Amino acid sequence: MVAMKKISIVNGKGGTGKTTIVRHLVYTAIERGIRVLVVDLDPQGNLTRSMLYRKLTAKSGPSVMGAALTWEHLGLPDVTENSSAHLLYQGKRDVNPMRIVDGAAMIGATPELEDVMTWPLESAAKARESLDALADQFDLCVIDTAPTMSNLVLGGMICADYVVIPTDLGIDSMSGLLSTSEKLELVKREWNPDLELVGVLLNKVNLRRADDQSMRTTVRNAFDDAVLEHELRDRAGVRLTSFHPVWARRRGESDRLAAKEMHAVCDSILERIGLSVSNA
Repeated sequence: MVAMKKISIVNGKGGTGKTTIVRHLVYTAIERGIRVLVVDLDPQGNLTRSMLYRKLTAKSGPSVMGAALTWEHLGLPDVTENSSAHLLYQGKRDVNPMRIVDGAAMIGATPELEDVMTWPLESAAKARESLDALADQFDLCVIDTAPTMSNLVLGGMICADYVVIPTDLGIDSMSGLLSTSEKLELVKREWNPDLELVGVLLNKVNLRRADDQSMRTTVRNAFDDAVLEHELRDRAGVRLTSFHPVWARRRGESDRLAAKEMHAVCDSILERIGLSVSNA
Protein backbone atom coordinates (compact mmCIF):
# COMPACT_ATOMS: atom_id res chain seq x y z
CA MET A 1 0.00 0.00 0.00
CA VAL A 2 1.27 3.48 -0.88
CA ALA A 3 1.81 5.69 2.20
CA MET A 4 -0.26 8.87 2.31
CA LYS A 5 1.63 11.67 0.59
CA LYS A 6 1.16 15.13 2.07
CA ILE A 7 1.47 18.19 -0.17
CA SER A 8 1.12 21.84 0.84
CA ILE A 9 0.28 24.62 -1.60
CA VAL A 10 2.12 27.65 -0.23
CA ASN A 11 2.82 31.30 -0.97
CA GLY A 12 2.94 34.02 1.68
CA LYS A 13 1.42 36.45 -0.83
CA GLY A 14 -2.36 36.49 -1.31
CA GLY A 15 -4.04 36.26 -4.69
CA THR A 16 -1.64 33.78 -6.27
CA GLY A 17 -4.28 31.08 -6.73
CA LYS A 18 -3.43 28.69 -3.90
CA THR A 19 -6.99 27.70 -3.06
CA THR A 20 -7.96 27.35 -6.72
CA ILE A 21 -5.01 25.00 -7.25
CA VAL A 22 -5.92 22.99 -4.15
CA ARG A 23 -9.54 22.62 -5.28
CA HIS A 24 -8.56 21.37 -8.72
CA LEU A 25 -5.88 19.06 -7.37
CA VAL A 26 -8.55 17.54 -5.13
CA TYR A 27 -11.08 17.30 -7.98
CA THR A 28 -8.46 15.64 -10.18
CA ALA A 29 -7.49 13.17 -7.46
CA ILE A 30 -11.15 12.22 -6.98
CA GLU A 31 -11.56 11.63 -10.71
CA ARG A 32 -8.39 9.54 -10.79
CA GLY A 33 -9.59 7.26 -7.99
CA ILE A 34 -7.08 8.60 -5.48
CA ARG A 35 -8.32 8.69 -1.88
CA VAL A 36 -7.80 12.28 -0.81
CA LEU A 37 -7.82 14.16 2.49
CA VAL A 38 -8.31 17.93 2.25
CA VAL A 39 -6.87 20.11 5.05
CA ASP A 40 -7.72 23.82 5.24
CA LEU A 41 -5.15 25.79 7.27
CA ASP A 42 -6.44 29.18 6.13
CA PRO A 43 -8.68 30.84 8.76
CA GLN A 44 -10.64 32.52 5.95
CA GLY A 45 -12.09 29.09 5.18
CA ASN A 46 -12.68 29.57 1.45
CA LEU A 47 -11.62 26.01 0.69
CA THR A 48 -13.82 24.70 3.49
CA ARG A 49 -16.86 26.48 2.05
CA SER A 50 -16.30 25.16 -1.45
CA MET A 51 -15.71 21.59 -0.26
CA LEU A 52 -18.85 21.64 1.89
CA TYR A 53 -20.77 22.97 -1.09
CA ARG A 54 -19.41 20.01 -3.05
CA LYS A 55 -20.70 17.74 -0.28
CA LEU A 56 -24.10 19.45 -0.39
CA THR A 57 -24.49 19.20 -4.16
CA ALA A 58 -23.28 15.61 -4.21
CA LYS A 59 -26.31 14.79 -2.06
CA SER A 60 -28.91 17.24 -3.40
CA GLY A 61 -27.76 18.09 -6.92
CA PRO A 62 -26.74 21.47 -8.35
CA SER A 63 -30.26 22.89 -8.03
CA VAL A 64 -29.43 23.89 -4.45
CA MET A 65 -27.11 26.67 -5.68
CA GLY A 66 -29.38 29.49 -4.51
CA ALA A 67 -29.82 27.97 -1.07
CA ALA A 68 -26.09 27.32 -0.80
CA LEU A 69 -25.19 30.91 -1.58
CA THR A 70 -27.60 32.20 1.05
CA TRP A 71 -26.22 29.69 3.54
CA GLU A 72 -22.65 30.73 2.67
CA HIS A 73 -23.37 34.35 3.53
CA LEU A 74 -23.98 33.32 7.13
CA GLY A 75 -20.20 32.93 7.57
CA LEU A 76 -18.10 29.80 7.90
CA PRO A 77 -20.17 26.68 7.25
CA ASP A 78 -20.48 24.19 10.05
CA VAL A 79 -17.49 21.92 10.47
CA THR A 80 -18.24 18.95 12.68
CA GLU A 81 -16.74 19.03 16.15
CA ASN A 82 -13.97 16.51 15.53
CA SER A 83 -13.13 17.73 12.01
CA SER A 84 -11.60 21.12 12.79
CA ALA A 85 -8.04 21.81 11.66
CA HIS A 86 -7.00 23.47 14.92
CA LEU A 87 -7.32 20.08 16.65
CA LEU A 88 -4.37 18.84 14.62
CA TYR A 89 -2.12 21.34 16.39
CA GLN A 90 -3.29 20.02 19.74
CA GLY A 91 -1.97 16.61 18.78
CA LYS A 92 -5.44 15.05 18.80
CA ARG A 93 -5.43 11.47 17.53
CA ASP A 94 -9.21 11.26 17.24
CA VAL A 95 -9.63 13.88 14.50
CA ASN A 96 -12.43 12.59 12.28
CA PRO A 97 -12.40 14.07 8.74
CA MET A 98 -15.77 14.96 7.24
CA ARG A 99 -16.76 12.94 4.20
CA ILE A 100 -17.20 15.13 1.11
CA VAL A 101 -17.83 12.51 -1.57
CA ASP A 102 -16.77 8.89 -1.92
CA GLY A 103 -12.99 8.77 -1.56
CA ALA A 104 -12.62 12.34 -0.26
CA ALA A 105 -12.84 13.87 3.21
CA MET A 106 -11.90 17.17 4.83
CA ILE A 107 -10.43 18.64 7.98
CA GLY A 108 -11.88 22.14 7.80
CA ALA A 109 -11.05 25.67 8.89
CA THR A 110 -12.84 27.20 11.88
CA PRO A 111 -12.29 30.51 13.73
CA GLU A 112 -10.09 28.71 16.27
CA LEU A 113 -7.35 28.56 13.63
CA GLU A 114 -6.70 32.25 14.33
CA ASP A 115 -5.39 31.25 17.75
CA VAL A 116 -3.00 28.71 16.25
CA MET A 117 -1.17 31.50 14.41
CA THR A 118 0.42 32.55 17.73
CA TRP A 119 1.21 29.07 19.02
CA PRO A 120 4.84 27.87 19.06
CA LEU A 121 5.96 26.03 15.95
CA GLU A 122 6.49 22.90 18.02
CA SER A 123 2.72 22.44 17.77
CA ALA A 124 3.16 21.80 14.04
CA ALA A 125 5.05 18.61 14.89
CA LYS A 126 1.93 17.48 16.74
CA ALA A 127 -0.14 18.32 13.66
CA ARG A 128 2.09 16.14 11.51
CA GLU A 129 1.68 13.25 13.93
CA SER A 130 -2.10 13.72 13.92
CA LEU A 131 -2.16 13.59 10.11
CA ASP A 132 0.10 10.56 10.04
CA ALA A 133 -2.42 8.76 12.25
CA LEU A 134 -4.86 8.99 9.29
CA ALA A 135 -2.38 7.67 6.73
CA ASP A 136 -4.03 4.28 6.27
CA GLN A 137 -7.29 5.92 5.13
CA PHE A 138 -5.95 8.10 2.29
CA ASP A 139 -3.41 8.12 -0.53
CA LEU A 140 -3.05 11.90 -0.67
CA CYS A 141 -3.38 14.81 1.75
CA VAL A 142 -3.67 18.27 0.13
CA ILE A 143 -3.07 21.22 2.46
CA ASP A 144 -4.24 24.77 1.76
CA THR A 145 -2.42 27.54 3.61
CA ALA A 146 -3.05 31.15 4.59
CA PRO A 147 -2.00 34.12 2.39
CA THR A 148 0.34 35.53 5.05
CA MET A 149 3.66 34.09 6.19
CA SER A 150 2.51 33.00 9.65
CA ASN A 151 3.07 29.98 11.86
CA LEU A 152 0.13 28.34 10.08
CA VAL A 153 1.98 28.54 6.77
CA LEU A 154 5.23 27.29 8.27
CA GLY A 155 3.22 24.58 10.01
CA GLY A 156 1.74 23.56 6.68
CA MET A 157 5.25 22.98 5.38
CA ILE A 158 6.36 21.18 8.52
CA CYS A 159 3.42 18.78 8.10
CA ALA A 160 4.08 18.14 4.42
CA ASP A 161 6.26 15.86 2.34
CA TYR A 162 6.00 18.14 -0.70
CA VAL A 163 5.39 21.81 -1.50
CA VAL A 164 4.09 23.59 -4.59
CA ILE A 165 4.55 27.37 -4.78
CA PRO A 166 2.04 29.00 -7.14
CA THR A 167 2.76 32.55 -8.26
CA ASP A 168 1.53 35.07 -10.75
CA LEU A 169 4.01 37.32 -12.50
CA GLY A 170 3.39 40.58 -10.65
CA ILE A 171 6.18 42.32 -8.73
CA ASP A 172 4.48 41.75 -5.35
CA SER A 173 4.08 38.06 -6.12
CA MET A 174 7.76 37.79 -6.99
CA SER A 175 8.51 39.07 -3.50
CA GLY A 176 6.18 36.40 -2.10
CA LEU A 177 7.90 33.72 -4.19
CA LEU A 178 11.34 34.67 -2.90
CA SER A 179 10.14 34.91 0.71
CA THR A 180 8.37 31.55 0.50
CA SER A 181 11.46 29.93 -1.02
CA GLU A 182 13.55 31.23 1.89
CA LYS A 183 11.03 29.93 4.45
CA LEU A 184 11.01 26.56 2.69
CA GLU A 185 14.76 26.30 3.17
CA LEU A 186 14.36 27.32 6.83
CA VAL A 187 11.76 24.61 7.41
CA LYS A 188 13.99 22.02 5.74
CA ARG A 189 16.95 23.08 7.84
CA GLU A 190 15.21 23.32 11.21
CA TRP A 191 12.18 21.01 11.20
CA ASN A 192 11.55 18.90 8.10
CA PRO A 193 14.74 17.89 6.26
CA ASP A 194 12.87 15.53 3.91
CA LEU A 195 10.57 18.26 2.56
CA GLU A 196 10.71 18.45 -1.25
CA LEU A 197 9.80 21.28 -3.59
CA VAL A 198 7.64 19.81 -6.35
CA GLY A 199 7.93 23.06 -8.24
CA VAL A 200 7.04 26.69 -8.78
CA LEU A 201 3.74 26.95 -10.67
CA LEU A 202 3.30 29.98 -12.91
CA ASN A 203 -0.33 31.08 -12.66
CA LYS A 204 -2.50 33.75 -14.30
CA VAL A 205 0.04 34.14 -17.10
CA ASN A 206 -0.95 36.68 -19.77
CA LEU A 207 1.50 36.56 -22.65
CA ARG A 208 -0.15 39.59 -24.25
CA ARG A 209 1.47 41.67 -21.53
CA ALA A 210 5.11 42.50 -22.14
CA ASP A 211 5.77 42.57 -18.39
CA ASP A 212 4.46 39.01 -18.03
CA GLN A 213 6.63 37.82 -20.90
CA SER A 214 9.72 39.39 -19.35
CA MET A 215 9.02 38.18 -15.80
CA ARG A 216 8.16 34.68 -17.03
CA THR A 217 11.58 34.44 -18.67
CA THR A 218 13.27 35.83 -15.56
CA VAL A 219 11.59 33.32 -13.23
CA ARG A 220 12.32 30.35 -15.49
CA ASN A 221 15.96 31.40 -15.77
CA ALA A 222 16.32 32.02 -12.03
CA PHE A 223 14.57 28.86 -10.79
CA ASP A 224 15.42 26.66 -13.79
CA ASP A 225 14.12 23.10 -13.37
CA ALA A 226 12.25 24.08 -10.20
CA VAL A 227 9.60 25.77 -12.38
CA LEU A 228 6.91 23.35 -13.51
CA GLU A 229 6.77 22.82 -17.26
CA HIS A 230 3.00 23.30 -17.37
CA GLU A 231 1.56 26.69 -16.45
CA LEU A 232 -1.86 28.28 -16.12
CA ARG A 233 -2.93 31.19 -18.32
CA ASP A 234 -5.10 34.04 -17.08
CA ARG A 235 -8.57 32.83 -18.09
CA ALA A 236 -11.98 34.02 -16.92
CA GLY A 237 -13.26 30.46 -16.57
CA VAL A 238 -10.79 29.68 -13.79
CA ARG A 239 -11.91 32.72 -11.81
CA LEU A 240 -15.47 31.33 -11.71
CA THR A 241 -14.67 27.96 -10.16
CA SER A 242 -15.27 28.41 -6.43
CA PHE A 243 -17.76 25.55 -6.36
CA HIS A 244 -16.97 23.45 -9.44
CA PRO A 245 -13.88 22.41 -11.43
CA VAL A 246 -13.25 24.49 -14.51
CA TRP A 247 -13.88 21.47 -16.75
CA ALA A 248 -17.48 21.34 -15.48
CA ARG A 249 -18.23 24.63 -17.29
CA ARG A 250 -17.05 24.04 -20.88
CA ARG A 251 -18.98 27.04 -22.21
CA GLY A 252 -16.52 28.05 -24.88
CA GLU A 253 -12.99 27.81 -26.20
CA SER A 254 -11.53 29.66 -23.21
CA ASP A 255 -13.12 27.19 -20.79
CA ARG A 256 -11.91 24.24 -22.88
CA LEU A 257 -8.35 25.55 -22.83
CA ALA A 258 -8.55 26.35 -19.11
CA ALA A 259 -9.71 22.79 -18.41
CA LYS A 260 -6.92 21.31 -20.52
CA GLU A 261 -4.27 23.43 -18.78
CA MET A 262 -5.59 22.70 -15.29
CA HIS A 263 -5.75 18.94 -15.89
CA ALA A 264 -2.18 19.02 -17.24
CA VAL A 265 -0.91 20.90 -14.18
CA CYS A 266 -2.71 18.70 -11.66
CA ASP A 267 -1.75 15.44 -13.36
CA SER A 268 1.89 16.54 -13.56
CA ILE A 269 1.92 17.34 -9.83
CA LEU A 270 0.40 13.95 -8.97
CA GLU A 271 2.93 12.20 -11.19
CA ARG A 272 5.84 14.08 -9.61
CA ILE A 273 4.89 12.82 -6.17
CA GLY A 274 4.37 9.28 -7.40
CA LEU A 275 0.58 9.10 -7.57
CA SER A 276 -1.47 7.97 -10.53
CA VAL A 277 -4.53 5.85 -11.26
CA SER A 278 -2.39 2.74 -11.52
CA ASN A 279 -0.68 3.02 -8.13
CA ALA A 280 -3.15 4.96 -5.98
